[in-house]
Amino acid sequence: MDDVDLSANPGPTGLVPSSTSGVLPKPLHTQQSVLTGEKDDPWWNEHTLPDGRNAANPEYLMGHPQSVDDHTQGNISPAKDDDRSGSPLPPPGLWDDEVANLEKELVHKLDRAEEEKEKLELLKSKRLRRKRYVETLQIQFRSLQSLKNARQDEVDSMQKQVDLERLETAHLGLEKHRSHEHAKQLVARCGRAENVMNRLKKEITNLQTETDLDRELMDACLTYSDKHEAEFKMLERYCREDEEKLKDCMFRVDRLSVDEEKSQKDEEAMESLTKSTRLEYERIQQQVREGNANRDAHVDHWSKIKTQAHSGEKDMQRLHDEMDSIAAKKTAKLEALARQREFYESELRNNSQMERRLEGTEFNAIKARDFVIEMKNKKRELLDQIHAFENACATKRRTIKSLKVNVKNLSQQTHRVKEDITKWRDLAHAMGAKNSEVSRKNLTDEERLAELNRILDERETLVRAAEQKVIKLRDINYKKTQQNANLRAQLDAATMTVRGNSLYLNNLYGQLKNNKAAAHNQSQQIYELEYKVIQLERRIAFIEGTDTGPSEKSLEEARQLQIRKGHVTAEGDLMRSRIFKQEEWIKNLKKEVDSRNAEQKKNEIALAEIMLYLHTTERSVDKARAKKILFKERMAAVALEREEYRAQRNRVEEQRSWFVKILRELEHQQRGVKTRFEMLTLPIQGLDQGQGDSTDIVQIQAAFFVKAASEKQSVINHRTQLKNAIQKVMQDNFRLRQFLEKYEAQTHDIKNNVLHVKQKSVMDQRQQNLDDEIAFLRERLRTHESHLLRRTTDKLDLLQDKVQQGMRQENSELRTLMAELDEARVRLDRTLKQNGVMLSGIKKNISAEDWPLIKVEIEASLYMDAERLLYSTIKRFLDAYPEAFTTIEHLFQEMSIEMSEELTKTLLRSASGSKHSLASPSSSGRLVSAR
Repeated sequence: MDDVDLSANPGPTGLVPSSTSGVLPKPLHTQQSVLTGEKDDPWWNEHTLPDGRNAANPEYLMGHPQSVDDHTQGNISPAKDDDRSGSPLPPPGLWDDEVANLEKELVHKLDRAEEEKEKLELLKSKRLRRKRYVETLQIQFRSLQSLKNARQDEVDSMQKQVDLERLETAHLGLEKHRSHEHAKQLVARCGRAENVMNRLKKEITNLQTETDLDRELMDACLTYSDKHEAEFKMLERYCREDEEKLKDCMFRVDRLSVDEEKSQKDEEAMESLTKSTRLEYERIQQQVREGNANRDAHVDHWSKIKTQAHSGEKDMQRLHDEMDSIAAKKTAKLEALARQREFYESELRNNSQMERRLEGTEFNAIKARDFVIEMKNKKRELLDQIHAFENACATKRRTIKSLKVNVKNLSQQTHRVKEDITKWRDLAHAMGAKNSEVSRKNLTDEERLAELNRILDERETLVRAAEQKVIKLRDINYKKTQQNANLRAQLDAATMTVRGNSLYLNNLYGQLKNNKAAAHNQSQQIYELEYKVIQLERRIAFIEGTDTGPSEKSLEEARQLQIRKGHVTAEGDLMRSRIFKQEEWIKNLKKEVDSRNAEQKKNEIALAEIMLYLHTTERSVDKARAKKILFKERMAAVALEREEYRAQRNRVEEQRSWFVKILRELEHQQRGVKTRFEMLTLPIQGLDQGQGDSTDIVQIQAAFFVKAASEKQSVINHRTQLKNAIQKVMQDNFRLRQFLEKYEAQTHDIKNNVLHVKQKSVMDQRQQNLDDEIAFLRERLRTHESHLLRRTTDKLDLLQDKVQQGMRQENSELRTLMAELDEARVRLDRTLKQNGVMLSGIKKNISAEDWPLIKVEIEASLYMDAERLLYSTIKRFLDAYPEAFTTIEHLFQEMSIEMSEELTKTLLRSASGSKHSLASPSSSGRLVSAR
């Protein structure tokens, strides 16, 4: 884009700004622009500008609302709340809003163009596939045709061979008279040849039918492709919604069907892919930084435009000051005319120097005519300035168009970056969806949805089966817990019995030890006693001399003692064996209890794992159901929003058509306003030509002052209305900014969640869906902003229309008043002519001595007629404007004219809306001039 000299393109007021020339910044040839509102970058929220601002901040994307603070820092002063609020210029912040609206509309149009381009590419690919399919059918048709020709050649050759064989057989039958057997063989051979020929004919007919079917199929395919070209255009609108639904469904299907081995492989592949994509995104971030620099240059350019707009406001304020000065001059002129009127009245009452008064009236008429000419010149200057301002607006529109061209070039540059991003995204998506890609290619969109719904139903049946399995596992676990409880009860009873038996065994073991010790002591004592008895018997026998060895009795007792000793030892061994067996049984019982406890722990661990799996599956199922419900609700909300947007767009179109109609009416009425001052000059021109009297000046003064007061009051009212409208617009903008901050916080939280989940390769598809959702919500926010700003501008336009309508009404009333003044002037001219004729006739018949007295009486009667005319004019004006009574009273005070009681009562009755007729003024109700 070439450099543009701003001196050739004046500012909003038609004046050249303070700087002699301004150069628009050249666009940086980058591959990314902030103006496009790129939303697919997952690191967008982390990107910051060189001045520390966040690129994801909606205030930055809306056209720098913080530039309002720059008014206080730079040379631009904020708009004061003075009388300039009623000027036709827009408020200072409206240029920013218009620029933001233009940028948003351009971004929306670029996105729509890209979507249409993608749809056209999809349609082209479909047409190419159809064309290839038709070409394959044509190739098959040609091959079948060639096969048919080959078979026909074979049939012809076989027919020739059969004919030759028939001729040969006939010739041989006639000449050689072969045997009957050979004739039968020939007949059989001919029959076989005929069968072969018939079979070939059948094959030929089959091939012909196949070729006909193929031809019909090819024609059907061609008609199908022609028919579906229109359907493709209709399906383009639903492609994006179907793709979003398919993405969501495929994400749920893939998430349910992913196993561990595939997830590991995908993780390894996605790690390498994320490394490469991270490098690519870093390169894209560099391009985004360059695009942000370009955006800053554009923002500087728009700040220059705002300075020019502010200078235009200053120029309009200067024009308002000039208008005030003109009004002051006008009041001074009117005061001079009032003084002249007093002078004329005094001269009229004193009845002297009539010729001097006539010269004075001529002089005043000349001055009034000069004043009217001066007002016309001022009006032309104001119209020229208005035309200059309109030309400046046209130049601004041309600059905006050039900026649109620049944005279009930037969009072409960003399109390549988007293609790279979509390429890498498609690669990442193909890693997870490559297994289902082959089956999806040959299916239409409806079949895909049906297939996906079927897969989802199968997955839901699998989930239900898993839930049934979990319920069965719960039942089994409950039974096992019951068995474990029974085993625990048995184990507790066994432990109690074992404890009782162990205590009993311990007691028995103690008793056994005591019995062993007592038996051992008794046996020792018995042994000792027996040994002593044996020794005593031996001693006695030795003494008596009868020692013949041990007797049978002693031997028997010794044997009994030995047997008793053996019984005692056997009982001890038996008791020991019983105690050992009980100890072994107790050890085995303890081992069994430990094994059952270990098995119980294993069962509890398995139960915990089953409960965890059940909880995870239930959670996943609940999440899937919740997402399905959310998706349905979101689609319903989107449908409602679309309906609201269509209704709002229809309302905006109706308001726009109404506004255009009002503008045309305003232009038509503006042509009639140009004759306002010319109509005001008609009475004065009549006085200049000698056709009027001083009463016309009085009427013009009264009507003009009253009209000026009413116009001033209406202007004040319109200014207050505009101030209220501007305050309401500012409140709407503040609410919109709050909504944007809240929504940006929500999107920031969503992005944080996405970045947290992004570390896992299985959740990449969810991140993609969230990015698409954020883009969709941003688009909705962008449209909401544009609609809100459009509504505010429409409100301002309506207020301006109301103001202009009020001005048109006042102009129409002023025209009616001027028409009444013209009629009064005509009547006054007629009466003056009649009076002149009458005076000339009377003067001929009256002597010179009586003429001065008669002349004074005639002039007094004429003055009374002028006073009656003034009364009737003021009454008609008060009937139209009852609130102007105080203004008329103030006007009479400024003109030093005393109002009689009868006049005030009459005017008050007229102002209050009474229907009493204005009585003819008597001698007490005449205007008394203050000398």
